[in-house]
Amino acid sequence: MKAIQINRLELKNGMCDIENMIAEVIKADLGAKKVTVTCLTKNWQGHTCPEFTAKVDGLKLRVFGDVSQHELEVDPWNYEMVIDYILE
Repeated sequence: MKAIQINRLELKNGMCDIENMIAEVIKADLGAKKVTVTCLTKNWQGHTCPEFTAKVDGLKLRVFGDVSQHELEVDPWNYEMVIDYILE
């Protein structure tokens, strides 16, 4: 599990930026060459467990984000998301 810091005020392309951050985490963690990530939970803002799908060098992964409800209540624009994934 790895964590990424989401500062929604600094995102230029919204969800695409978050998907790219997750792709970079997976690349680094698995040593993959090509990773694409797509959000499955559209309009997930406010949810604590958004889901994504990822294609990693030809393999398909299911990716889960875990956001603390407390962090969302304290600052819904800047929070940590812990990333976990499984082979699909």
